[in-house]
Amino acid sequence: MPSFIITMFRDVFRNSPATMTLAKRTFAFIAGSLKAKTVALLYSDDPPGKLVAQAMKNEIPSSGLALAVSEPFDAAGADPKGAVGAVLSQKPEAIFIYGRGSSGARAVAAVRRLGYRGPVCLSRELVSPAVIASAPDAFEGCYAAVPAVELVRPLPLAERCRARFNAEPTPNVLLAYDAMMLIAKADRARRYGESSLVNALKAIGDYNGAAGAYSYAEREWMPPVYMTRIEGGAPVPIR
Repeated sequence: MPSFIITMFRDVFRNSPATMTLAKRTFAFIAGSLKAKTVALLYSDDPPGKLVAQAMKNEIPSSGLALAVSEPFDAAGADPKGAVGAVLSQKPEAIFIYGRGSSGARAVAAVRRLGYRGPVCLSRELVSPAVIASAPDAFEGCYAAVPAVELVRPLPLAERCRARFNAEPTPNVLLAYDAMMLIAKADRARRYGESSLVNALKAIGDYNGAAGAYSYAEREWMPPVYMTRIEGGAPVPIR
């Protein structure tokens, strides 16, 4: 495998921000922009859901929020009415739902069906066209932290992609494009400084790519994250 490809995947980009990175961004939004003081957590009752829920419970206080209540809902898809009712009885100012697929969509729908009209924030796994389409009225107006690379389609790159492949560029295409452009920039720089490619990459720091401004951390550039609001069945960045 060519060395620049190894470098691209080992030293350049994570495929996407971690779940907790997105959760922290969401909790900061709930406290800062929505001005809420309490949040309730609904999560899927399966091993991934329990693991993430515990990490979120530990993180919530550092965001300036109080955890009103946390309740699991059946990941297999049983009616989440009981879990949602227990959450709403505590009168939280905001609700965060972590789940996936149809069971997560049922939890979102139950929250609205039982009369909650406050802000509902969703995990990234719930922000997909198919999931939103299963309960569009319930999802409308919900919030979610979404990597910019999943929302942005730079026009010149999109046009070239459509012309050659008859398809829109996927998030992975955008990441690979930005990674290769970043490596090319580092390679040009190291020729003058006689540095290694990895050291030249480190010297670049934060990077403006096709999908936005990537923040640099040790051995990786983190794709930017947008807070979005579901409007018309799709996440729209909040300006």
